[in-house]
Amino acid sequence: PLRLLSMADQSATKLLPSIATSPLPPPPPSPAPLIKTPATTNTKTVDLPKIQLQRFEMDTRKRRNPSTQALKQQISVSNQPQSPILVTKSHAIMILPIATFIDLYDKRPSEEKTAVLEKINNFFKFYLQYRTNRIKQEMETIHSLQTISSSLSDRLKTFTALLNISIQIEPCQSISSVTFQGIDDLNRTIQRHVLTQKSIFPNVDRILPILWAEANEYVESLADILPAPYILWENFTDRVIGKHGLSHLINDITMSLYDEGKILVLNEVGTQDRVVFLRPSWLVDLLYGLFRHDMTTTYLDYDKNEIFSLSNIPESTFQGYKKEFLQFGLLHFDLLRSLWFGLLHKKEHLNHLWLAMMRFLLIAYPKISKAQLKHLLHIQTPDPCSKGEKKIERFIEVKQNPDVREEIKFDYAIVPYYLPFINQNEQQDEIKNFSNTLKNVIIIRYTSQSLPLGFFHRFSVSAIFRLSIIYKKHYNNFILGAHEEKDVRFLLETDHRTYFECRCGTSVVEQPLEEIWNLLMSILNHVEAMLTTIAPGNEFNRSVQCPNCKEFSFMGEWTTPKELQCSKMKPCILCGQNVDTARLVQPNESKRRSEELLRRIRERHAKSPNKGSDDVPPPASTATHLLVSPV
Repeated sequence: PLRLLSMADQSATKLLPSIATSPLPPPPPSPAPLIKTPATTNTKTVDLPKIQLQRFEMDTRKRRNPSTQALKQQISVSNQPQSPILVTKSHAIMILPIATFIDLYDKRPSEEKTAVLEKINNFFKFYLQYRTNRIKQEMETIHSLQTISSSLSDRLKTFTALLNISIQIEPCQSISSVTFQGIDDLNRTIQRHVLTQKSIFPNVDRILPILWAEANEYVESLADILPAPYILWENFTDRVIGKHGLSHLINDITMSLYDEGKILVLNEVGTQDRVVFLRPSWLVDLLYGLFRHDMTTTYLDYDKNEIFSLSNIPESTFQGYKKEFLQFGLLHFDLLRSLWFGLLHKKEHLNHLWLAMMRFLLIAYPKISKAQLKHLLHIQTPDPCSKGEKKIERFIEVKQNPDVREEIKFDYAIVPYYLPFINQNEQQDEIKNFSNTLKNVIIIRYTSQSLPLGFFHRFSVSAIFRLSIIYKKHYNNFILGAHEEKDVRFLLETDHRTYFECRCGTSVVEQPLEEIWNLLMSILNHVEAMLTTIAPGNEFNRSVQCPNCKEFSFMGEWTTPKELQCSKMKPCILCGQNVDTARLVQPNESKRRSEELLRRIRERHAKSPNKGSDDVPPPASTATHLLVSPV
């Protein structure tokens, strides 16, 4: 497979969003080490901002120059040059293809090497043309319809936005992580683009005011002052403003440091909470300690790796921790401490760090009951009469809940990346049992040419933190769960690449479809928020399964449900059978006036019997609406 490196446009995000606005770009969908290059005397390494790792593997071949600093290079074993895929969040993209393993062509004719690189360059050109033609064809198909629904109208807007993305492709760079061939040329190419492409990197290499520069130095010095080089956004801004003032420039200062790669700011999905990592390389080392290429092969060898004995873990205990981690995705706190040996000096800071990593990177969640998990969640519900932010925010922090006097500790965390895959026969049995035991089931599917890598894992962590659900069975690619209070169950499955499927059902007699949609919409809203945050430029399709022919023949219109809510039935385009629209979108019952509003309307009419019908306020809606544009 071909792999590419792309650099994102930041012209649309020159200023760091304030706490009440849109979040910063999310952390990488799947944790992995960044690329490190050997030190040189005449070049200056520039860390690229706003880059997200999508595919990575590790070159395990022995390097010919053992004295040179080893590269943590993302490459995969192949006989053809390849490059790591990096997906960005932007309205303009620069693509710099990088062909690795180029040393395999040292003994071949130079014409063969040139032909391979040219083939890679042509691939991107042809693919971009194919992408443009495909989007235009989809738009023409929609325009040819006699009636364009709200959902199709939204799709047209999304297709237009995708066509407006400016894509610039650079010639392919060839490198080798074994011989370091082409590494210096790649560094110079990246630096040249970072320094010259001002429309893409407006905050790099600009002259800073003296006071601003002093604030930058202070921010960099915080890493030496704090127990660990990370800090929550609120504390970060308080320290900088308290030291230098500049409250009106705090966003600019932070964005400047962020663009230069000196700090990393991560946003919690679904809230406005942020964390600032003052040494991004330290965060990379933390992630690399958990997600190594050799974790399942040689790294967890007690005899060959002395960090486990230095961590005072007996070998018999270690072997138990190792089996639980690699076979069942259960990471014990003591094993985590040994994996991060040397990265955190005091053990008492590890618990707070581990929770912050769970919260902002969504790589794991505590193995505790839902009741205990709620004790770690402080739920801040705004005044319903206020006109400000209306959503519920949840914060994860030790002893954050004021009602909890004792600190809740947990020994194990579940790391979805290391969970086992469900057996195919067992998966079919679970699906069959789910459908047979529940009277009403609605099946939703998201499809894409390429789902964001790690999406299902990160979603499973974020959902257990933020939604009123519990997991009964959790596999790497499959989840069986239920609402924590109501008799509504759900089943999630994915192949991690092309589809994400959600089945939601219940056996309750009274308003079963409304009960299903109440839970289903909370899950779908979270899916949409995650997709929009992780891969905003990624195209995906929504569909609903027909209960008669069992095909996904209905377009998912739950983001724009008004038209279907006005109809009782809709025919399936494949089997021709009419289907209740309450199985396709959230039914009208969920939008009825609350009892409190009805009482107020009756009181108003009783006091003003002569007023016309024009004075009646419009019906209130309690339905869940997505705040993101569908793709």
